[in-house]
This record gives sequence, C-alpha cells and structure tokens, in this order.
Amino acid sequence: MLETLHAKHPTYTIGQHLATALDGYRDLWPLTDEEVFISLERYACEMEYDSPHKYDEKEISKIVSDGMHIRSVLIDEEENNKDENNENDYGNS
Repeated sequence: MLETLHAKHPTYTIGQHLATALDGYRDLWPLTDEEVFISLERYACEMEYDSPHKYDEKEISKIVSDGMHIRSVLIDEEENNKDENNENDYGNS
C-alpha cells in the first residue's frame, strides 16, 4: 500500500502518508498490521477524492479582484436584491 501511495503521490514522503493515515489514533503501539493497512486504504481513497482541480485564470482573477473590493461587491449585491424585491412587489399587486 505504501508503494502505491508513493507512486501516485511522489511529492509526499512515506512518513507523511503514515502520519496522516494514522492521525486519528492516540496510541499506535496496540494497532495491528490489519488496522494500519485499513487506515492506509481509507487514506488512499481520501487522496483519490482530493485531486487537483483546474480553474480558469479569468475566474481566479475575478475571485481575487472581488475579494480585494469586497465592500463594493456586497453593496452591488444588496442593490440587486432590493431591485429584485421591488420587482416582485410590483408584480404581485
């Protein structure tokens, strides 16, 4: 299992894999080989789910820009919500 983890995630050391897989255990001495193996299997499955994501550079730039100008973004959202509420009020009369 450790060889598989190292092959799929070569930037992590075996120590990092073991430390992360066994993180939930307070005492490692009483663990059986089977328990360690099951923990490593579970950890390997979690690593499969945590795959790198590809993002559009424009999307990332917009998120960063919005974060740097969060007040204006929140004000714009608030105004849009008010406009939508006013339209709904007129439509229901």
